[in-house]
Amino acid sequence: MPVPTDDLQRARIVMLERNFSQLPVMSGPYVLKGVVSWQSIALAHAGGKCDTLADATLPAPEVSIEAELLPTIPDINRHNCVFVRDTDQKISGLVTAADLSLEFGRLTGPFLLLGEIERRLRRSVDRMCPTVGELRGATGYSKAKAPDDLTIGQIIRVFKEPERWARPKWELPHDGFVEKLDEIRRIRNDVAHFRPNPLTDDQRQQVESFAGMVKSLLP
Repeated sequence: MPVPTDDLQRARIVMLERNFSQLPVMSGPYVLKGVVSWQSIALAHAGGKCDTLADATLPAPEVSIEAELLPTIPDINRHNCVFVRDTDQKISGLVTAADLSLEFGRLTGPFLLLGEIERRLRRSVDRMCPTVGELRGATGYSKAKAPDDLTIGQIIRVFKEPERWARPKWELPHDGFVEKLDEIRRIRNDVAHFRPNPLTDDQRQQVESFAGMVKSLLP
């Protein structure tokens, strides 16, 4: 990757050779100085100064690998990419607008099913905790006013309580349901955040099976 002292020609060569639309400009794995792209080079030319790498380097948007994907979409569209900072604070990669299109195509099915699962579970929580006091007591979230205020982890807390679990009168093993729900939570977090690995066939099957079960319980 280019460093701030490189010349612009080297950045052009790297982008041409690797068919990249943009490159990070970095001083080591932790320090992101900016981004150079075909667009930034064109803008520098249009401005009458495109002699050095610095002339064509723009500020680089970055996000944590723990950030949720959906709120980041406007930044990706605005800047054409965002750089992802790993948990050890290294720059681990970037997500481009093209990546976003491919990723949504791959995740559309599981993403929609996960959304359906959450909506149905929130409906169940509403019945299991009919008052605000019960909802706050079951989840430990003192600001909760409705099931829509809860995270998936807080929803699981409700289902873990034997007294709440007994209310829907589902003929299912309590521990088994909670265990599967926690697996869905982990898959949901992989889908919602900047995770490097795609869902496996087994994970997709888990989502589809659990969605079908929840739909039968909460039509």
